[in-house]
Amino acid sequence: MPVIKECVSKFREKLGLSVEPSYIEKTDLSPESNAFLNILAALASYFLEIIKTESDQRKLLKIGRESYEFLVSHFGGMAPNVIQNDFVINKAKVRLYKKDTSSDVPLILYAHGGGWTRGSLETHNTLCARLCHKTGFDVLAVDYRLAPEHPYPAALDDVQTANTWAVQHYQKIIFSGDSAGGNLVTALTLRLRQNKDKEPAALLLFYPSFDLRLVTNDQSPYANDYFLTRDWINQLIVGYLQQHTVNAETDPLISPTIEKNLTHFPHTVIVSAECDPLCQEAYEFVNKLKAAGNKVDHLVVPKVLHAFAQFFDLYPEAEEALDYMAEKVKKNHDSY
Repeated sequence: MPVIKECVSKFREKLGLSVEPSYIEKTDLSPESNAFLNILAALASYFLEIIKTESDQRKLLKIGRESYEFLVSHFGGMAPNVIQNDFVINKAKVRLYKKDTSSDVPLILYAHGGGWTRGSLETHNTLCARLCHKTGFDVLAVDYRLAPEHPYPAALDDVQTANTWAVQHYQKIIFSGDSAGGNLVTALTLRLRQNKDKEPAALLLFYPSFDLRLVTNDQSPYANDYFLTRDWINQLIVGYLQQHTVNAETDPLISPTIEKNLTHFPHTVIVSAECDPLCQEAYEFVNKLKAAGNKVDHLVVPKVLHAFAQFFDLYPEAEEALDYMAEKVKKNHDSY
């Protein structure tokens, strides 16, 4: 524990925070998750100091996005040496990762997390590079338009634009994403089914969001005080959907969990964080997929928080989760 506390203390010094608050420690979290919780508390303290003198919502949103990148830059770890190429597909910025120059490999289309309001190619660079390196597959990361400037369905449309390019260049495509990105690629799968277009061979999802219906009385033990709170989730949903918020009750392209016909759904691999209010959504969607006769693999990582899989320098479980994903998709991809 002293090493963990030292890590938090150095992070506070980096932010220029002189006051050292009481160390938060929850018995149901791993040491790394407790460190993460305290690191986030330090970042929140820094942000609150800025809010005292700044009222422009656009500037605050920009600072929030930069804070996310700052956090990943400190604890995201190093990206492996893979080939990277940035380009634009019909105004959507993308980054293509290749382990080598092989052309006859599947493509993983990746949509990043960040509550539909933040996240970028940079926040998920290490995760995507490692996914490419571990699987040997190419990875195409999409820098989709963010809310609230670009509400639903802008992000979904951008991911579909990238997929249109992908099907023209690859025989086999796998969808992947974390959190909000998991919602987007699952929704895109349903949209492709509706349009009778080619569906992905599989989905690889980290702690995805399947249900965007607003919840006012979340009974999850992790709905408060565990980083991703239910109140914050509701705020992110409203910021993303805006005038479409009411449609979350009826539209599976917003809330995939309400889709009634899930037969012949692609093989789905999900990694959930135990101490995350979205974990229950994953359980419910997994049960629906299984009831419809689909192949599903679901790993619930104990004592960790939402977003853990991005922070390789903090969480040993991040590497283990990625190994699990890679093992499942490599084992099954010949049968897709």
